[in-house]
Amino acid sequence: MRIATLMVLLRAGWLLAQSGSRLGPQEVRVGIILERVEFDQQLIQREFQSLNRHLHPSINLTYRYMSIGETDPFRVVRSVCRWVSEGYGLLVSVASCLSSAAVAGLAQDKRLPHVAVSFLCHKYYQDLERQEYTFPLITDAGSTVDEAAAAIIKSEKWTSVVFIHDEEVDASRVRDFGPRLKNHSKEIKYFEFRVAPRENNGGGTRKYLTPELEAIFRDGELFNFVVTANEEATVGIIKEAQQIESVNPIIGIGSYDWIVTNQELTRHHLRSVSPESRMVALLRREQHSKTSASYGGRQVEYLLDAVQILARVVNSTAQQINWRDVRSLACDIETTTVFGDGDKLSSAMRNLRMEAKSGFVIYSHDRLEVFTQLDVWRTVNPESKEPSPEGAQHPIWENVGEWNYHDKLKMKGEVAKAFASEKSSLQGMNLRIVTIVERPFIIREVGPDGGNVSYSGCCIDILKAIQKELNTNRFQYEIYEVEDNKYGVVNEDGRWTGLIGDILYKKAHMAVAGMIRNYARELVVDFTASYMDYGVSILIPKPQKTTSIFGFLEPLTVQVWICISIATFCVGLMLFVLSRLSPFSRYNQLGTDEFNFKNSMWFALASLMQQGGDATPLCISGRILGTFWWFFTLIIIATYTANLAAFLTVTRMETPIESLQGLASQTKVPYGTVHESSLEEFFRDQAKIDPLYERIWNYMDTTDPSPMVKDESEGIKRVLDGNYAFLWDDPVLQYHKKLHCNKLTTVGKPFNRKNYAFAVPKGAPYWETITMSILRLQESGELDKIKSKWFEGESSCADDESIGSGKEAEGIAIKNVAGVFYILAMGAGLAFITAMTELIWHKYLSRTSAP
Repeated sequence: MRIATLMVLLRAGWLLAQSGSRLGPQEVRVGIILERVEFDQQLIQREFQSLNRHLHPSINLTYRYMSIGETDPFRVVRSVCRWVSEGYGLLVSVASCLSSAAVAGLAQDKRLPHVAVSFLCHKYYQDLERQEYTFPLITDAGSTVDEAAAAIIKSEKWTSVVFIHDEEVDASRVRDFGPRLKNHSKEIKYFEFRVAPRENNGGGTRKYLTPELEAIFRDGELFNFVVTANEEATVGIIKEAQQIESVNPIIGIGSYDWIVTNQELTRHHLRSVSPESRMVALLRREQHSKTSASYGGRQVEYLLDAVQILARVVNSTAQQINWRDVRSLACDIETTTVFGDGDKLSSAMRNLRMEAKSGFVIYSHDRLEVFTQLDVWRTVNPESKEPSPEGAQHPIWENVGEWNYHDKLKMKGEVAKAFASEKSSLQGMNLRIVTIVERPFIIREVGPDGGNVSYSGCCIDILKAIQKELNTNRFQYEIYEVEDNKYGVVNEDGRWTGLIGDILYKKAHMAVAGMIRNYARELVVDFTASYMDYGVSILIPKPQKTTSIFGFLEPLTVQVWICISIATFCVGLMLFVLSRLSPFSRYNQLGTDEFNFKNSMWFALASLMQQGGDATPLCISGRILGTFWWFFTLIIIATYTANLAAFLTVTRMETPIESLQGLASQTKVPYGTVHESSLEEFFRDQAKIDPLYERIWNYMDTTDPSPMVKDESEGIKRVLDGNYAFLWDDPVLQYHKKLHCNKLTTVGKPFNRKNYAFAVPKGAPYWETITMSILRLQESGELDKIKSKWFEGESSCADDESIGSGKEAEGIAIKNVAGVFYILAMGAGLAFITAMTELIWHKYLSRTSAP
């Protein structure tokens, strides 16, 4: 009995001891290996204290660290083995790839979770055997900021980018930046330059800009730049570019758009650049930068991220893990014990998603990825903000958005036009407007003295209407003509010409002309709302009206008239023969000879004229022939009469071309359009898919001499000179047709329907103001009045019709039927001559027959 009681007491004591040990929190030990890392020990201590205040009550997180000044994987493994035997079940390494890999092997053997903070070792781990318990903490801040820069470039609709970097930028970033941009836009032009500081920069040589970059800034052909370099190089590159800007009379300072992406930069670093700079800076979120600086560097910051990650995993598995089992582990070869709950911790690690000090952490592809959070800052026009106490001698910055893992690029309000220095209201602006003379859109008017040049036309009236609609005082403008007299295409070296080139290279604020919108132009400039639709027509010399005094004969062809004559003769001959053969004819029955040869011919001719003869056939055979002849003449006369009305009342105009198909199928009349125009591009592109356009383009491209003209006025002149067909915008051709309605006409239906609009630089803030004004002018009917004034006015010619216009038939003029009078006069004259001949012949016979 006493023995049984003693056993019960002993067992109760043991259970009480066990339960007592579980009443307190379990100690979870973290081993930290630091290799060549300087840090403040109190910083880690405060971090663990802060974490314990938020962990599950059953958990108490403790740590032990080892700091070594050189790479020594054997020493690291010995220390970690000793820690494992002492119950350290979580490992963090901030070390070289070799040392981290040694810890990873031990963690794999004992199934201990290990977070490796070594940003260059992820590929090294992939080359080793499968590591299920080591989780590399990877942060690709360069990739993140490059993706953010590409998103901003897309939102700004940049068509070209110059990527400038120094030697410190990783080669993979340089290699991947161009394709990253192509993912956003296939059409973007990408240029990449590496810079390195030059020690001897005397004699005008700049420290950072290469001669090629200097040429780019000096020529003003490219305006969008991304700079990824250290702090000193970034500021130096921008300042040297601004020195070139300041002496360029066309471009002027503040014309270039910059994106800077160095994560170590702050706005303070950029204080020395011009206050007129147009920059976007992608900087680490300020609280992250301040925290990183207070920690003593990025490595320590990511060390604390690793500790936070392990704390989150421990907290989520607090009720599932028995941490006392770790103390039974040993590193000797004979011992094969593992941490039984390591799989649970590893599984929890793979489901991790959390906000850490350096960004958002997520498990992906066998690693823990840290997505840096960025703030998007842009410079503000100094005129739009109150000056700083220093007189605004440095850029004024405004936070306009952010980049994070969840939302990617997220801008605040109306920030799509981040680089614009102009004010969208146009208040007080003096717009520099480029144009091209083309009647009736733009007409140049020179004063009597030959020096005062002014402009009028449809586009000028629209521009004045916009100015009036927005209030006259809001903006003024000055107009100049484009140098090459082109609307704009891409030449062989990839440079835009004409109006589009001046807008793209920011020589002008707006292009005002009869310019069409197309896909290629939309890629490089912004177009306002359309102010007119159009199609392409064919202008040819107006055919001369043809009249003939014998027009009454034209309803039947010559062949038909010959056949009718032959038929009349044959019928008359047959009547004569039948009157002799048939026993029932007048000749054989009555002995009379009414149907001799002369009378038979007269009967056939009189029947054709629907007058009948002096007698009719008596025999059945003759009457059958006469009946069918009358039916024949009925049809012929009816057909002739019906066609005669049309031939005499409708003007006939002979033209070799009546449509685009007719133009392509002939070679007698040369045809062409304006060289280096959008219409020339249209024919070139359509030739690849349409046989009709292929035939037209082959003719225009291969004919020698070339049928192309340099501008619209030359094309009109060639048509006026005769034997040329000019393909151009229908409104322009209609205008010139009204000016020269006796000499020009259009044929065929308009094709290639598009519309006219004004052009402004990409992202111009005044684009919306002008577009909305044009839409209001459309709704009010003001645009229709302007278009009617220039394109639908009264023609200067009374007789103004196009071919096939369906105009009502004219009255029959004497010139249309003069031939009938001539034939009547001839008949009268012939009859008089015949009568005189008969009289003379009768007198002769009477004299010879007298006794």
